Amino acid sequence: MSRKGQSAIEYLMTYGWMLLVVAIVGGAIFAFTQGRCTQSATASGGSFSVKAFGLDASGNLDIVFRNTEAERLTVREATILADDGNESFSFDRSIPVSGTGGISIPSARSTDGCNTVDLRVRYDQGGLEDITAEVTLTGQIQADMNKAPAAPSNAQAST
Repeated sequence: MSRKGQSAIEYLMTYGWMLLVVAIVGGAIFAFTQGRCTQSATASGGSFSVKAFGLDASGNLDIVFRNTEAERLTVREATILADDGNESFSFDRSIPVSGTGGISIPSARSTDGCNTVDLRVRYDQGGLEDITAEVTLTGQIQADMNKAPAAPSNAQAST
């Protein structure tokens, strides 16, 4: 074999091994991160953001909102938008300017997989009433429309 041929073979073998190692490491990273669920929340069309959310010990979905506007905000209603029907919960939760406040919704449960829960939030702010915003929560939660609404002290269920 000529010197050029041997050099070319060594070059290809060196880079071939490198590509094999990169493929194995990339596959391992993909395999370990594929089943993980990243918790996230988006609020669109509203004067608030979602600071945090999660399930409490009773299985209620607790959501903490942050008022991002210059006037007091009052959450009046949250409606779970699900494929098998919608369920609304009434509130009278006032959130001060730049402050936070939470609501608790009983129609949720924990799951193993990653799901999204869509909500429509109706609120008042300043002189405006019945403003609506869409909220999407992503995490290991699921709307549970069959759960008996043992409404917490700040929510009244209505379908």
